Amino acid sequence: MDQQLFTSIKSQPEYRQFLRMNPVWYRYLSRDPASFSTFKKESALFHGKTVGQRIERLQDTVNLANMLLQFTREMQD
Repeated sequence: MDQQLFTSIKSQPEYRQFLRMNPVWYRYLSRDPASFSTFKKESALFHGKTVGQRIERLQDTVNLANMLLQFTREMQD
């Protein structure tokens, strides 16, 4: 594996965890270091850090807050 690529992976704990959970990426990155951008996208998807996943979590939180607010209103009546 390329030394610069190795230090990039080593500096990010999320990348290391993803690489340990998906060891096939060792082979992919050793053979084609240019696939690092794909590796980063897959790691973000795995860890739930894509924009869509963040928006979904925010919507879930807002829905939960609304539900709790409605519940407290119902209890007051």
